[in-house]
Amino acid sequence: MEASGKLWQAGQQDDWGRKQSDPDAEFIGWQETLNGEVIALYVVTTRKHILFRSTVTEQTLRANHLEVPPTPHPQGQLKRYDHER
Repeated sequence: MEASGKLWQAGQQDDWGRKQSDPDAEFIGWQETLNGEVIALYVVTTRKHILFRSTVTEQTLRANHLEVPPTPHPQGQLKRYDHER
């Protein structure tokens, strides 16, 4: 795996303070939007990244060159809010 154009070495950290085995984000759930679209939500876990602890979509992870973690199927896991019905 490469980070910042350098090869990883065991236990080495990249410029954002990540170790090779550290995930960039954690899946936190699914949300249904007003138009019925279902989106996966993640929280960024890379400490030195500007989005650290932010809730983001897969699109935002990819746009920021962060790895998308394993994501389960959304069936039965949707978050709905009364004001969205």
